[in-house]
Amino acid sequence: MMGKKKFYTGVIVGALLGGFITLFDEDAKQYVKKSIKKSGETLRSYTKNPTEAIEKAKRCASTVQKTVDDNVSGALHTLETIESSLNKFINK
Repeated sequence: MMGKKKFYTGVIVGALLGGFITLFDEDAKQYVKKSIKKSGETLRSYTKNPTEAIEKAKRCASTVQKTVDDNVSGALHTLETIESSLNKFINK
């Protein structure tokens, strides 16, 4: 378990250091400022109108659910096709 903890600590520290170093680049710095400002505006909007946040979360969850359902259906169809092909091959 100790190795796992050290690994994740290293990943987090590396990501933080990498993120900090990239802020020396002016474009990256402007991007971060813009992203933080936009996130703050969105958060303020949701605190003023929590119903909007809930509706958006519901739409997002619905979209994710549909995507997962579609992918599962596709995967099941693929497995059935493979199974059918294997059965044909085995039964020859």
